[in-house]
Amino acid sequence: RLVASMIHLVDSEQLPKLLLSTRALCDGILLTRHSSVHLEMGHSLIRLIDECPNVDKSIFGRKEPGEKQRPVKLMVEFNERRMVEGSLGMLILSTKEFLENQSNDEAKQAVLVALKLLRHIAEDCADSILKHDAEQVLSTIGNVIPEALDVLAFIESFST
Repeated sequence: RLVASMIHLVDSEQLPKLLLSTRALCDGILLTRHSSVHLEMGHSLIRLIDECPNVDKSIFGRKEPGEKQRPVKLMVEFNERRMVEGSLGMLILSTKEFLENQSNDEAKQAVLVALKLLRHIAEDCADSILKHDAEQVLSTIGNVIPEALDVLAFIESFST
């Protein structure tokens, strides 16, 4: 939660230094069942994706700087399994919490943040997302939260 808080406090130009926290944020999502934590960590990942300037691989400890790339591309390249499992895990846990109490706005917001994360990473790892039974999960959730079906169609558009 400390890392998530730091991401929200720093200026955008400082965000590249926090890209290494991707792993910790995804692990944090999987280690808790609380919508408030999912929201906090999910929003932090989205801020990294949306507001971090393009960076090169040296930010992840590579010696060769190379060309600058979108942060999400590097986040997926170096943490693909965690990004996929963290996003799907957040989606499943938040949906379960929302279905248990549909007046729980925080749980619904966590579901929507998880869907947004999946949409963000789809271009770079659609096949990996689909290998984790995402089609079944998103189709089932789509019965209650229609946005899930849109995200599924978006992911499938990038699948090979």
